[in-house]
Amino acid sequence: MTVRVSAAICDNKAKAGDEILATLDQDVYAGANATLPAGTIVILDLQSVNVAPADTSAAQPFIIQAHTIRWDDASIPLNAQVRIPQVDRVKRPINKANIVKGAIGGAIVGFLAKRDVKAAAEGAAAGAAVGTGVSMARRGYDLCIPSGAPLVLTLSSALTKTS
Repeated sequence: MTVRVSAAICDNKAKAGDEILATLDQDVYAGANATLPAGTIVILDLQSVNVAPADTSAAQPFIIQAHTIRWDDASIPLNAQVRIPQVDRVKRPINKANIVKGAIGGAIVGFLAKRDVKAAAEGAAAGAAVGTGVSMARRGYDLCIPSGAPLVLTLSSALTKTS
């Protein structure tokens, strides 16, 4: 069965033990009857997170364990293998604080060196350029399972709903 995650899961913010909410993508049938309707809530646990390596094909970034299905008013234990077919490589945003710090530092150095406003402005521009370069060099990538992405669950044992 396929579920869809309700929020993005990224290696820079997620941590082992996080609960992941997902919903069934399609009705699940037992015989001719829809036993579990699409939209049924599935609770998963994030078992481990491997921060993005340089070679993203080398390691599985997320290990996820199926936990529970919320079925009517009951919580049903779920024992299933979880396969993650989509993990995106996402560029981190530029750290604007580095640019601001560079501009401030450059302005101070420029002003102290020549004691005039023009030198401070030139120093700020140079410092902002350096800060931008530092931010770009450290930018890097995160690995993310995007919001709405599918996870494929293969049941290890039958679901049993008890009243």
